[in-house]
Amino acid sequence: MLNSATDESFTTAQLIEQAKVNELPPNVIESVYVGLDLSKTGDNTAISTLYVQPDGHYYVDSSTFVPTYQQEHDILKKSEHDDIDYLQAEKLGRATIATGNGIIDEDEVISWLVNHIQKLQEKYTVIFLYDS
Repeated sequence: MLNSATDESFTTAQLIEQAKVNELPPNVIESVYVGLDLSKTGDNTAISTLYVQPDGHYYVDSSTFVPTYQQEHDILKKSEHDDIDYLQAEKLGRATIATGNGIIDEDEVISWLVNHIQKLQEKYTVIFLYDS
């Protein structure tokens, strides 16, 4: 969903596209880390999952919760500001766009996170990390 890159960017959309896989290879994941970066009104809340293989290679998956509060509750303004198509990300199941007052609903985030971790725990030991 990365649409642009600058000289300060860690990567480019092209490199991300080249690295994409549709599913994890079976039986090769050694550990799983889930990270949470909370926000409320301006920045996105992100939940990222890192799947690590014994050889050190890894797979990353991420989902975001998008506030619209600072863009007059308008997701198109937020998309233009961030240069990311959040409506497309939502269609793909990669984003949840805040409704109503435009502020991210913490209960919705926690519910999504708990369900995500519970599904992962059916297969893996999960280590949870967060930004306080």
